[in-house]
Amino acid sequence: MHRHHPSLLLLALPFAGCAVSTPTSVPSLDAFGRDGPAVPVAAHHRGPVTTPAAIQERSNSDLLHAGDVEVLAAGTGGNDEDFEVGAGALALAANVYINDHGTAAIVRQGLSFADPGPGPDNWDGSTRVGIQQTFETGIPLMPYVGASLGRIYGDTVKESWTAGPEAGVKWYLKREAFLSLGVEYQFLFDKDDRVGDVAENGNFIYLLGFGLKF
Repeated sequence: MHRHHPSLLLLALPFAGCAVSTPTSVPSLDAFGRDGPAVPVAAHHRGPVTTPAAIQERSNSDLLHAGDVEVLAAGTGGNDEDFEVGAGALALAANVYINDHGTAAIVRQGLSFADPGPGPDNWDGSTRVGIQQTFETGIPLMPYVGASLGRIYGDTVKESWTAGPEAGVKWYLKREAFLSLGVEYQFLFDKDDRVGDVAENGNFIYLLGFGLKF
């Protein structure tokens, strides 16, 4: 009589069905069901499974807190081929969040410089304060709206009060750094202007800048 090798007997189990009498140390297929052994589930795990996507969504929706400060800078410039005539502009902004829902007090400082060649250089500036609301979306791209009030002054502009709305989007590259694209409309106020004149006497300002959050 041939002696069955134990390993061959185990290999034959999946093909033998219930007709094979298995050793007591090896459970039969009936103990597992026809689809094979079930994977045990840890009895102590009762909470929802936290996936990497869920962690990222929670992180993106929890970016802004009271006391956070954002500093934003943008600039532009140019000159002629002989470097005799040139101009440049710098825009700085600071946002201080006053609650955990994206509301921030804002300060805006603009500065522009022009060298016309012959003659003195020209400097212009603007200083404004206001309020901004950023809407947390659960993704790194977040829209915002706001309004500001301030003063414009300089060599080539008539000093006056200015106010207006703003809107744009922020793209958070990481929790501490973002890009901002926005547009503002500045109404210019003069003491001799009527209401209709103020609505027509203004200009658009476009901004693309890089910011850091602390």
